Amino acid sequence: MADYPIETKPSAEDEAHAAEIKRRLKELEGKLRFTKIVASRSVKGKTGDVFTCFSVMAEDFQDQSGVAVSDPEIASQGMSLDEARIAHLLVAQMADIGAHEQALATGNISPQFFRDRVSGIKRNYGKLIAWAMKVRPEADNG
Repeated sequence: MADYPIETKPSAEDEAHAAEIKRRLKELEGKLRFTKIVASRSVKGKTGDVFTCFSVMAEDFQDQSGVAVSDPEIASQGMSLDEARIAHLLVAQMADIGAHEQALATGNISPQFFRDRVSGIKRNYGKLIAWAMKVRPEADNG
């Protein structure tokens, strides 16, 4: 097993390299491109668990002008980190709602529980998506 250089307190050498590390991480972050988003959700119910998974490829998205991106060369460029974060929230919301729909269809949860959960899911993801898009200064914790 590798001897990882992890300590509880940063060394003086670590502190000296902090600015360079931050600069290089920021540079790397700008180069990251995401081509696939996956989100899954399970719901426990009275008769068992249900599981839903959604997977979306970058080519399934539209460009900024609203034109569907189907050219493999364009799609292979992927999404930026900010775009991927927003896309993940959208896909995760679909997975959350889909799992609850499946649980409702199988009788694992009641219609009232379903309505309450889906309402909360939409509200909470709406806040997170607005925050990720910088429409609001920060997500509401309440």
